[in-house]
Amino acid sequence: MADKSDSLSRAQCPVEYLLIGNIPKSFHSSDLRVVFSHFIEKNAFQCFHYRHRPEEYLHFPQNGKSAGDTGQSSVSKDKGDKATFDTCCCIVKIFSNYSEEF
Repeated sequence: MADKSDSLSRAQCPVEYLLIGNIPKSFHSSDLRVVFSHFIEKNAFQCFHYRHRPEEYLHFPQNGKSAGDTGQSSVSKDKGDKATFDTCCCIVKIFSNYSEEF
């Protein structure tokens, strides 16, 4: 059976960027190759470069007030508190015709 990307040349195929999160800090590239072997064998990724980046989230408090705020000051809506977790994340570039399978 022909690969989905065979109908267009690789340079013409549209791509999408996806965020992969909740990767345990103990994982290495070799572990991710096992997890995503199905996509690797199909050459679905245009770029997958894992660099142990810690996940960070911006927390935007409700009503512009931070937790424990007495109302004396408010947090700017364009600023939030950063929270770092014990997991990592990476961004991958995948050919669009495979993104629904992901």
